[in-house]
Amino acid sequence: VRGVDFSSTPNKITVQLLNGTDGKSSHTTTIEAGTEIYILGHAASETDAATVPYSALPTDREQYMQKFMVQSLVSNVMIESEKNASWDKDDIDELLMQQFITDVEKSYIFGTKAYSFDRATKMWTYTTSGIIEQLVTNGGHVITIKKSEFTDKKLIQTISEIFVGNSGSNTRYIFTGNEFATHLFTLPGIVKYQNVNDTVRSFEYDFKRLRLMNYTLLNASHPMLDYMGYSNAALVIDKQYLQRRVFRSLEETQLSLKEAGLMDAQSTVWCEISSVILKYPQCHALIMVEDDEEEEE
Repeated sequence: VRGVDFSSTPNKITVQLLNGTDGKSSHTTTIEAGTEIYILGHAASETDAATVPYSALPTDREQYMQKFMVQSLVSNVMIESEKNASWDKDDIDELLMQQFITDVEKSYIFGTKAYSFDRATKMWTYTTSGIIEQLVTNGGHVITIKKSEFTDKKLIQTISEIFVGNSGSNTRYIFTGNEFATHLFTLPGIVKYQNVNDTVRSFEYDFKRLRLMNYTLLNASHPMLDYMGYSNAALVIDKQYLQRRVFRSLEETQLSLKEAGLMDAQSTVWCEISSVILKYPQCHALIMVEDDEEEEE
């Protein structure tokens, strides 16, 4: 490339063909519109000390932090009462913490970046953008496969599409819903290993790894996909480009309800302000298995 005209739309470039002629005669050639051009490494002369500055860094994107909260409320009478079954405040707190973690995980995967105004409290509520939304809106791979087309060949093509053309890791993780896993497990090219020394009768499918040459997908079932209606989907995540940002770490606060004269009870509040960041969305993918048109009709 000998020159770039940025004033025209689209931009025009002046090129010198390296393998065109021997320099003793001149020839004219035409490159058809729409021809794909692949950029190779920059070549410099012996005396070059600088090049035209350029940048391949991504532009900044705005993300919202979301405030996650859960609160337990147990009366002192219940705490002080004798119970036949051991069901106390610690059990309630443990159950709420499990629900808290589930809520955070759902927001991290399926959340939408937005903020809403509560007319009663006159407060704004911010919600964080989840992995799927960041992947879809920022150019990540969104791949759909018809059930009838889910073959070994299609799987190889899909893996190639995910790995080729980005700077991601050669080893990534694929989280599958049960319906997606069903199609994956029943492919004829899946190698099954059986333990002939096992005397226990069992029916097991345990898919650990999908490898294509030097590309590797490590599989794990993700029950949240089934829970949220994405049983026919799979998420491919490049772990090195997935980060969790925390503005306020998880903290536990005991409310003095009785001392304040509000209620004869004990209450605990857990709170965290955080978000998930999907760097380089092109290194991640969402794969969906769709019904065939005949089945939909």
